[in-house]
Amino acid sequence: MPQVCGLASANRPSAIPSIVDTYLKQLKGTDERKKWVMMAQNALLKASFVIGMPKTINAMQKLVSVVDNETKSTLPTTPRATPPDYQAHGEAMFKKVYDKVTDRVKHNIGQSSPDLLNVILEDVYGKIMSNTELLGELETELVIITVLCPLKVPAQLKGHLYGAKNVGATDHQVAAAKAIGDAISNL
Repeated sequence: MPQVCGLASANRPSAIPSIVDTYLKQLKGTDERKKWVMMAQNALLKASFVIGMPKTINAMQKLVSVVDNETKSTLPTTPRATPPDYQAHGEAMFKKVYDKVTDRVKHNIGQSSPDLLNVILEDVYGKIMSNTELLGELETELVIITVLCPLKVPAQLKGHLYGAKNVGATDHQVAAAKAIGDAISNL
């Protein structure tokens, strides 16, 4: 999944079908394929606030373009329910990611725009990032690292390199996610 999201971030959606096809061929049965596709969709959704909606739409369309009809017919057709208290869930997830520097990061963002801070906490972290039904906190942070690399935003990348460790990622996992993002950046 990080490869799919990294390619979306680098605006290379045409490379996504071959990655998806390779993964799907390794899986046995519709249930395994459905789970993988849903996790990839969720990873792209979580990456969308970083990479933008146009890239996410293009990547999502390429993703499902190679899914077999049997698996496609089992995918949800309605949105999943999310917790009603988005602000509290967002604050909790933000604190897990930023840990000791949470207040400083919130202050810096809030000072530039309190509305931006509210959108980040309530919408991005509350509605999207804190939903761990398909991708856990660790996997979410690894996806975010991968999509930040092609965007060349060192401050945000640094925050999420630490954030991944704050939610339980090993140094090896963080380095692997960054290596995938860097490799895609150099395509």
